[in-house]
Amino acid sequence: MIDRIHVRSLSVNVTPVRGKALRNLQARVDVMDREVKHMQLAITHLKHAVRHPESPTAGLASAVMDSRNWMLSLVMSHAYVQYLLGENAYGTSAAPVMLSVLADRAVNAGAQYAKKDGATI
Repeated sequence: MIDRIHVRSLSVNVTPVRGKALRNLQARVDVMDREVKHMQLAITHLKHAVRHPESPTAGLASAVMDSRNWMLSLVMSHAYVQYLLGENAYGTSAAPVMLSVLADRAVNAGAQYAKKDGATI
């Protein structure tokens, strides 16, 4: 796997949780499982819209929006998990900075690849 956005340069530190926090974490992981399944369906929808250009443009826009929304939902759930597990012994977390940096890098990399492939960004 090529590390295009340098994810390997930012480590993840976790502190296990117990009690109510653990139950909430387990519930969130179940939500993530459902989100992934919805994301897979959204990708199938997007594939169909891209491979059948004779379909109305509204179908393509809907497919792009659907995949975007489920991707963001999954990112939100991952942020929840990382924030919940990311506190250190001092009660602080680098998770907000790391997630923001990596999300920004991912968006910029995707935009640059699209631009390289002919998009007018």
